[in-house]
Amino acid sequence: MIDTADNPQTQGPADSGVAAVAGRNVGGVDGAVECSALGSLLGPTASIFGQTHWDQTPCHSQGTGSFNDLLSLAEVDALLSDRGLRTPFLRVGSEGVARPSAQFTRSGGVGATLSDQIADDRVADLLADGNSLVLQGLHRTHPAVGAFTRRLAADLGHPVQADAHLTPSGNRGLATQYDIQDVFVCQLSGSQEWRIHPPVITRPHRDQPWELVREQVAQAADSEPSLAIRMNPGDCLYLPRGWLHSAGPVGADPSLHLTFGVQVVTKMDLLHVAVAHLASDEATRTAMPLGEELGGGFAALIGLRELTTLLSQLPADQLAGLVRRRRDADTRPEPLSPLRQAEAIRTLDHTSTVRRRTNLGLTQSGSATGIHLVSALDPQPLTFDWQLQQTCARFMQYL
Repeated sequence: MIDTADNPQTQGPADSGVAAVAGRNVGGVDGAVECSALGSLLGPTASIFGQTHWDQTPCHSQGTGSFNDLLSLAEVDALLSDRGLRTPFLRVGSEGVARPSAQFTRSGGVGATLSDQIADDRVADLLADGNSLVLQGLHRTHPAVGAFTRRLAADLGHPVQADAHLTPSGNRGLATQYDIQDVFVCQLSGSQEWRIHPPVITRPHRDQPWELVREQVAQAADSEPSLAIRMNPGDCLYLPRGWLHSAGPVGADPSLHLTFGVQVVTKMDLLHVAVAHLASDEATRTAMPLGEELGGGFAALIGLRELTTLLSQLPADQLAGLVRRRRDADTRPEPLSPLRQAEAIRTLDHTSTVRRRTNLGLTQSGSATGIHLVSALDPQPLTFDWQLQQTCARFMQYL
């Protein structure tokens, strides 16, 4: 993308049409670098987080800072009333039971007749009845949350999404369950009591939701929690996937918290990518011997060993590139601002600055015709003359 601001490192998309590569003061859109996204969530614990907590145990950081510049109750009201929000960006329910979308949607009237638009009066009635709200995909509908989500994804190296949960006073909140993604929970307003139990399935994969082991989850929920904490505004809680948790508001005020869900790339994902890649190798498409029992026969064992050999011969850098492309396809890059980019292209000259969009996955290859850059969004390569090799290398490194 082409930078169009006089000082792109200190201006955000609302001002310049570009999102500068940056940390977070406390929250908000991309701006001047002060700390990493992970550091603003966890404070000093961020420096040891990778060794002591990541993919292992919960981490509760108290009073890291106010997150209201990411999302406030007033902004939740605006999303529900003024932004033309549609399902599935809102989910409504109580005590684990989701309300049909017809109970909180309707047509927007003249010029906006789609029937799945959020009806704020119906939402107000459901809130008064004690229902909770989940604003799903908030990284797509709220600029500040989206900007922070992109930086967190860059820090972690894994795709990240964002949801907001509003729970009125008196609601039981979350029943005991677990997530199939790692989560960072940021308390924005009100307070919640959390009860946390060890996993019944350690590091569950995406095809192992808690509903498959509902009875074991219920039994574990009856025991004493391994961790009972109160989440107050400014607190952040990290929960690895699989850890059981329940939560409910405390006091007379509603509870509002942001959840950043991390779609962790696992070794199983690595294996899936490798096996899919090997499908292009004729040796993997060879039939097993005629008439052999496949349940435990010698031929099956030999076939498995052959596949293992093929996997071991796959170059590590090639495998890493395959996994990276899969990850990049799940990570939305920095917004482009089409109108500003069109104007910047029209006036492009030797003084213009061109940079890589934050979180835009790129792969580089070379041929006799030049250097080829391919993004995760478009298979059509950009080809540059070999004389621009060093420029392309800098472009690939810049984030």
